[in-house]
Amino acid sequence: MIAATEDTDAELGFLRCAMLDAPEVIAYGLKVGVTSATFTAPKYALLFETILEMVKSSEPVDAETLWIRIKPRIAELSGQFLEITSHEVAVLSSNASTTARAKIFAQRIVDCAKLRALTAASVEISQTIKDAGTEPADAILRRATAA
Repeated sequence: MIAATEDTDAELGFLRCAMLDAPEVIAYGLKVGVTSATFTAPKYALLFETILEMVKSSEPVDAETLWIRIKPRIAELSGQFLEITSHEVAVLSSNASTTARAKIFAQRIVDCAKLRALTAASVEISQTIKDAGTEPADAILRRATAA
């Protein structure tokens, strides 16, 4: 799905790139601000977390090893309607052909996360204005900028 605040295609593309060269792709992603919290799809966030852990522990990142590492975590999180199959993990590595777009995907993931944060802040500001009643605008502005 592609929207101003959500791009699961970029999330999936980034993970596919990571399957080709996890240390390089993950390092770049972290450098520009990609974290598990910047993913909108819970299963992609979990895949990212697991690949990151594998990179940190110098484990090889391939479909089989990733599936072995992620399978117990899926069972732990089963109440959260998180479904990842071994086939999906295998497809991650088979559908990636280059890491060239990793930077574009990473930046898009971060940009969407920033837009979600701005949206949340605007909702909070709108609610503050609604709740202010007859409070002077300058007082509301001071409170908003102090936070």
